[in-house]
Amino acid sequence: MNKRQSNLLKALYNNRGFLTLSELAEKFEVSVKTVRNDLTVIREYLESQHTGTIESKPHIGVRTVISEDEWTRLSGNKIEGSDDREIMFFIIRQLMKKSTLTAQRLAEQYYIGRGQLDKILERIAQWFSENHILMEIRRSKGISISYSEFNYRMAMLKFFSEFWDMYAGLISPRNSIYSAMPDEEYTGLCSALNGFDADSVAKILLETEEKFGLKFNYISNKTLIFLISLSILRYNSGNQIQMPKVSERYTDGVSDKYISDEIVEKLNDRLSAILPDEEKAFIEFAVSIAEVQSFDDDEHRHMFENMNFELCRMTVRTVNIISEIADVNLREDNLFVREMFLQLKSMIARLKYGIVFKNDLLPQIKLKYPNTMAIAWSLENMFDKELEIQINEHDVGFLALYIGGAIGRKFSGIKACIVCDYGIGTSQILKEKIVRSIPELEITSIFSIRDINLIKKEECDFIISTASLDGYRLNKEVVTARQLMDSVDLKMIETQLVKIKKEKKIAVNSIQPTFELFKSDLVFTKCSLTDKTEILKTISRKLESMGYVTEEFESSVLERETLSATDIGKGIAIPHGCPNYVNHSVAAFMSLKKPIKWTENGEYIDLIFLLAFDMGESERVKETIIKFYKSIVVFMEDDSFCEKLKTSENSEQILKYLNHGRR
Repeated sequence: MNKRQSNLLKALYNNRGFLTLSELAEKFEVSVKTVRNDLTVIREYLESQHTGTIESKPHIGVRTVISEDEWTRLSGNKIEGSDDREIMFFIIRQLMKKSTLTAQRLAEQYYIGRGQLDKILERIAQWFSENHILMEIRRSKGISISYSEFNYRMAMLKFFSEFWDMYAGLISPRNSIYSAMPDEEYTGLCSALNGFDADSVAKILLETEEKFGLKFNYISNKTLIFLISLSILRYNSGNQIQMPKVSERYTDGVSDKYISDEIVEKLNDRLSAILPDEEKAFIEFAVSIAEVQSFDDDEHRHMFENMNFELCRMTVRTVNIISEIADVNLREDNLFVREMFLQLKSMIARLKYGIVFKNDLLPQIKLKYPNTMAIAWSLENMFDKELEIQINEHDVGFLALYIGGAIGRKFSGIKACIVCDYGIGTSQILKEKIVRSIPELEITSIFSIRDINLIKKEECDFIISTASLDGYRLNKEVVTARQLMDSVDLKMIETQLVKIKKEKKIAVNSIQPTFELFKSDLVFTKCSLTDKTEILKTISRKLESMGYVTEEFESSVLERETLSATDIGKGIAIPHGCPNYVNHSVAAFMSLKKPIKWTENGEYIDLIFLLAFDMGESERVKETIIKFYKSIVVFMEDDSFCEKLKTSENSEQILKYLNHGRR
């Protein structure tokens, strides 16, 4: 039995008398048909346990015939009952229907104590708050919520995303011809839309994708189907939306308008959905936050890029900054440039409206890729200065994944040639062994030792040879292997591969600034402070007293931390304030005696770089800021250097490290 069926059995047992199928359907907010099916399952379960039965009487209802001893035995067999998630689903769903609930009714519905219910209600209130909805609990009026129509719809999207599996159990199974969703998930979507058949919307979206020669990714496709269907449903129910007022950004293109106009026209033709301007604006918003995954061909891709020309230019500048900080030329990686363009497009649209898409991989990204997190955070200043939007850590995590993937591709293309004088057959066997054991290594050519001039000209990173090449000036390292090549030889090749990967990453041993970012008065070592807010206020006020920032800088730092934590992994945080409140760019450093809890998720920090940066200053300032981020990336790859920063109490030595590198 599932949990609903278990609760149905509990309700029948506790009632003792007869209940009609309609009463049960209303109580559990399902159809009479679903109740009838559930009763069949319950009967089969009781029969399998050789315990009790369900008695039915026409026009009267159903009831359980179970003794107390039998019920105790059934309970010992762990009948699935309501858990906190199920109760949360029921309460949020009821409230989103604009119903008023009472604590007494909820306690009776789920047979739980008031203490447990109060804890669940706290979590629900927090959930609503995160989705910009106010939940109120009043003794005389019960539990209710208030919201704007826009926030309601975005909350419904999140609610469906989190609880689609529970929605799916409320109605008969549905299947979609035109969406890529599995049947169960599509059933959950239709259930969340009060039974609305969303496949007609899915078909319209598919046809629109075909017309523009593009495909939205899976999550965006599902989101669009849900939001477009919800727009029709809510408008037809008399719930008119007022879109939030947001300023246009110079990166806003016209593709969203063309795509949404096509969708609206098809909705009008197929579903007779004559939507007002505000609903059209909502559908355009839904298109703007959707991420395009691919294009059918270059012609459609170029058309889309031309419709977003200014964003293309910003993408190029973004890739240039990333390349400078990472010390890797990613400008020629067309895949990365296109990925960044599409990611930035949907990300900027979300941030304009204050929409946060949770990045479930964020903790793992911070743990495994702190350096690319630092690189991604470096873009924040440009977004704030040019677009007046603030990146959150979830979007930084998404960007970090793309950056990490591009860097990985850059360093994966290591090439080697083989020198072997034992004939073509033996040479081919050697090549096959290497390729199978080390697939990331590309073998460019196979030479005889007599081809020494060709070997010198070969474009590869190192040479694998079964003959001694001592005495030849090859300007490449040589791994000498045995003719039949065993695991020891393969291990030597792998070691050389790792070595070359490290060498390809151009090390940054010094920032070599044209002016010093760090000042002696802004280096604080082994501090005893234990409160995050106190730390940020202390450093910010010091910056203000020295004239580097204005009075508003402190509040902008604290506000950003409430919106998004700035820890990037390895015990390091890089909080920062709004560049509009920076008079002169500078960075402050603080190490702590003991790590402190930096986030609600339990991230602990003991190295803090408070950044007061303005990329809009002179080119030399911008260059030095980029070198700072570049240096941070390298610091994070050097555990011993991080440890020096954490343990040293000599502020002058740390200042020397920070301003002039590790030498």
